Amino acid sequence: MREPQGLGLQNRGIGLWSFPTADVTLVRERALRQGATVRREPLLIETPGLGVVHSMILATPDGFPIEVYQPA
Repeated sequence: MREPQGLGLQNRGIGLWSFPTADVTLVRERALRQGATVRREPLLIETPGLGVVHSMILATPDGFPIEVYQPA
């Protein structure tokens, strides 16, 4: 039987999850205290449908990307 692969961009389907927050800096601090990996530090980006947001990408323990964003 084939071993299941971990989640990540190598799989087809959802590329990442996105979650809104009121304070992306606070989420970053809490995530780092819990040992999370920050793949992309918070930065301002323009997103279709949301406008300008502060966006950060974290990684789950198996490497799946999670975006956390705060409206600017």
